[in-house]
Amino acid sequence: MKSNLLILIFSLSSLICLSQVGIGTTTPDPSAILDITSTDKGVLVPRVSLNDVTDISVATATIPNPTDGLLVWNTNASTIGGTGIGFYYFLGTRWLPITKQNNTLDQAYDETGAGAGRIITADAGAVKIAGTDGFFVTGTFGSGTTIEESGAGTRMFFNPRKAAFRAGFVNGAQWNDANVGNYSFAANRNNIASGAMSFAVNDGNIASGNNSASFGRDNISSGLTSFSTGAGNTAFGENSFVGGSGSSALGNNSVAFGQSNVANSFTEVVLGNYATIGTLSNVNSNTQFFSTDRALAIGIGTSTTTRKNALEVFKDGRVRINEAYTLPTTDGNNGQTLVTDGAGNVSWRDANNSAIVSLTLFATNTTYNLTSSTTTLIPGVESGIVPSIYDTNGNLQVKLVIRYTASTGTSQFRLRARDGVNTIFPITFTDAKTFTGTTTGGIAQSGWLNWNAGNITPYELALQATTTGNFTIENVYLLVRAQ
Repeated sequence: MKSNLLILIFSLSSLICLSQVGIGTTTPDPSAILDITSTDKGVLVPRVSLNDVTDISVATATIPNPTDGLLVWNTNASTIGGTGIGFYYFLGTRWLPITKQNNTLDQAYDETGAGAGRIITADAGAVKIAGTDGFFVTGTFGSGTTIEESGAGTRMFFNPRKAAFRAGFVNGAQWNDANVGNYSFAANRNNIASGAMSFAVNDGNIASGNNSASFGRDNISSGLTSFSTGAGNTAFGENSFVGGSGSSALGNNSVAFGQSNVANSFTEVVLGNYATIGTLSNVNSNTQFFSTDRALAIGIGTSTTTRKNALEVFKDGRVRINEAYTLPTTDGNNGQTLVTDGAGNVSWRDANNSAIVSLTLFATNTTYNLTSSTTTLIPGVESGIVPSIYDTNGNLQVKLVIRYTASTGTSQFRLRARDGVNTIFPITFTDAKTFTGTTTGGIAQSGWLNWNAGNITPYELALQATTTGNFTIENVYLLVRAQ
């Protein structure tokens, strides 16, 4: 009996002294507390059915109060929050599935909880998708969470909730959710596409109108289906189009192209450089057709304070050239010609086939040398006229012709007519030709000018002149005909 007790004590003390236990081997690995060796058997861990990866309460859990590192084989394919049947270990507050080599991306996404694996930190090279089948993203429009990234940064994202795409850089809130329109696209630098179906690329552009697009730099497309390109332009009207620099298309269906032009009425087109800004005839002129509004303008100005037009066309058919002449809106009759009234109005007139009579105002063998800078009555240049001789109503056309031999400085002439009481000037300094510079001689003449002299009174005619230099007169004639 004593010998058996000694053997038992010796055996127990030997087990206590050993730091490793071997099953199926007498030489357990020094690094293991338990070494199980077999060539045809395995270790079978406890098999349990986990209801929920977070269910650890004492009252309802499959395994109440599990400790960290506890390992089980889960037999429940429908475990809430889990990945189905397989090995699970406990850590912290939940059961975690042991990763399998053939995990799907969805399993990796939820590996340590729903959405916990959604972030990839690419700090050792770019993430690459190789192969021949590309990259495919799906989602549900109107469903899902807001893209959480906001503020400045370099990023690319597709948001299925708005079916919107962004790629590039922003220095502020340009790509925050409030600035992302449904079905919109924005790329490159600091662009905003906040309108539905809007498109903005390049640098600093805003496409806020639905179906709008903006290219270039610092442009705005705020109108429905508006389009802007160039730099610093605004397309405000519906279906408007703008390009160039510093221009605005404010009217619906309007076009502004060039430098600092404004198309502010419905369907107006403005081109060129610093055209004048059209005057609107109605408070609704930017959305409706009004015949007195401008339809087309071609600018030739040089700045915002020196605007000028080469051509203007109005919606009633009027055409204005160089801001000086407005052409008639109706066609003339056969044989008629366009005649100006000298005040910017042009009209159709019957061709003047009246006989031309030449009145000699000055014809002498002695020339007259004009040297005065004040208005001077030229001596010897005089005659008389009875208007009713040429037209029964006294409606005349007159033309001044001066033959000279020398000219320096600037010289001007006008025809004076006196009826004994009144003095008028049928040909003014403005009407007659102004001579500047030095010439050796020639013919100076005015255009044909209308003079409604009346059919009663005869007139005394004389010539007045002024010069800043010297003007030598040889002959003076007045051509007269009926209007």
